Amino acid sequence: MFIAEVELLMGSFEGAPGRAEGPATDDTAMATLVAQATLRAAEEAGADGVALFNRFYQPGIDLDTLEVTRELSLSTSADALLSMRWIAILYNQVKLTLAATGGIHTSDDAMRLLLAGADVTHLCAALLQNGPGYVAGILSGMERWMELYEYESVDQLKGSVCRDHASDPSAYERANYIEMLNQY
Repeated sequence: MFIAEVELLMGSFEGAPGRAEGPATDDTAMATLVAQATLRAAEEAGADGVALFNRFYQPGIDLDTLEVTRELSLSTSADALLSMRWIAILYNQVKLTLAATGGIHTSDDAMRLLLAGADVTHLCAALLQNGPGYVAGILSGMERWMELYEYESVDQLKGSVCRDHASDPSAYERANYIEMLNQY
């Protein structure tokens, strides 16, 4: 089962009658256990890495003709947040290479994912929109950031803001989402 599907499944049970509440049944904890088991099975099967999360083709429906349409919606930087969250949660939990995909458009996006624990970030929409030369600007921005914050290598910064190392690890949990909505 894909991690995103697990998270959606766990969210669909929220508030179900008879469902126990409390830290032991936290949705993120349950989804994390399933994700870890799935990724460990991938490791045992010989996988070297996983991509979190690749976008799936999503067709549309034309309301006038009732025909299925081909649609391509390119990612935005906001799409990187799902990968960032799960990479931060899974960092140090599996031996697989964690590749971040979806929503990486700027050097800041790439840096956030590396800080969360990504081994690599993949660009697609940004390159489709800006051409291959765009990569040079992203690399330059990453180098500036690393100099500003005195990091000598990507290895030095990788995972330094994962859930295990974050000043507030609960910020990566589903309960944080509900708390943020209550403050809205």
